[in-house]
Amino acid sequence: ILLVSVLFFIFPIFWLIGSAFKTQNDMFSMPPVFFPHPTIEYFKNFFLKEGNTRYFINSVIVATMCSFFSVTIGTLAAYIFVRWPFKGQGIFVFSVNETIVFSQKVIP
Repeated sequence: ILLVSVLFFIFPIFWLIGSAFKTQNDMFSMPPVFFPHPTIEYFKNFFLKEGNTRYFINSVIVATMCSFFSVTIGTLAAYIFVRWPFKGQGIFVFSVNETIVFSQKVIP
C-alpha cells in the first residue's frame, strides 16, 4: 500500500518534469510518450524572451528572502517559547501550532 501511495504522489512530479523536456507532438500524442527525445527548446524560448530573465531573477530573490526571514523569525520565536516561561505560554504555543496545522485555506 505504501509503494502504491508513493507512486500515486510522485507520478505527477515525474510527468511535470518529463513534459518540460518534450516536444509539442510528444506532449499531445496518443498513446502518451513516457520517454521522449529530450529538448530544451521551451527553456531557450523562455530565457531569450525580453524581460523573462529579470522576472525569474526577481522571483528567486523574493523566494530566498521570504524563506530566510521566515526561518530566522521562527527560530527566534521557538527559542523564546522554550527558554523563557511566561504567563499564558501554553495557550499561546497551542494557538501558534494550530495555525500551522490548519492552513489558511481551511480557515475562511
